[in-house]
Amino acid sequence: MSSRTFWKVVDRIMVRAFREVAPIVAEIPETCKYCDSKQIVRFGHYHGIQRWWCKDCKPKFVNNDALPGMKTPAIQVASAWGELASAPDCFEVSI
Repeated sequence: MSSRTFWKVVDRIMVRAFREVAPIVAEIPETCKYCDSKQIVRFGHYHGIQRWWCKDCKPKFVNNDALPGMKTPAIQVASAWGELASAPDCFEVSI
């Protein structure tokens, strides 16, 4: 077994162990947001948030509940729209 193969195996074992033990590491995505590939790697941090990169389809992404291409999770957007719609007499919304 080559050194590179050995460290890949060690890395997989460590990630698996950390997912079971540490709740903060449970935020490691299982698959790519865009193509559901398992070929994802860490791609640094941006403003303190871990970024990921898919080796198959090549986009970078953050593991949050946002839809692909959106920065804000859908539940947060829906909540904001709900509060806006229930605002008393600030303005009229016509559809």
